[in-house]
Amino acid sequence: MTVLKAYLFATFTALGLAWAAFAWAGEPPALRAAISAEGPMVTLGDLFENAGAVASKPIAPAPGPGRTATFSVRFIETAARANGIQWSAPEGLNAVAVAGAGGKAHTIAGDAAIRRGELVTLVYATKSVQIATRMHALNDAAIGDVVRLQSASAQRIVEAIATGAGAARALPLAR
Repeated sequence: MTVLKAYLFATFTALGLAWAAFAWAGEPPALRAAISAEGPMVTLGDLFENAGAVASKPIAPAPGPGRTATFSVRFIETAARANGIQWSAPEGLNAVAVAGAGGKAHTIAGDAAIRRGELVTLVYATKSVQIATRMHALNDAAIGDVVRLQSASAQRIVEAIATGAGAARALPLAR
């Protein structure tokens, strides 16, 4: 019984210290209302105020100067949680716009990087080969979302991940 008591004491002490550290850490991370990335990568600090020690953690390539990239809320939530930030999007928010260096910072928006009916460059890459083709989008998608694409010639439909405006990366082939 003594070993169990010691284990429980240590566990609850560790949990208490962790909670205290979180409580004393200041304001919780909050999504910025206007987001811009001045460097080559979008970081958690670009997205969140009070990101703390993970502020410099890159999560995606930044849009080019004066350009805008759109990231899905699901992508941002996943990146935040993977780095210890517990954040959930406000109701109705489905994507966030990020301005590149020198661009005008955008407020939170629900814009898509790929629009239904638009021609999209689909890239399939391995270590030794890269293939690109143009296909039509069957749905809107923000960066990080799944987009369904259809080739004009074969009428074949594939699923890919939206990587930017008019661009997608093919999902790995099932083996």
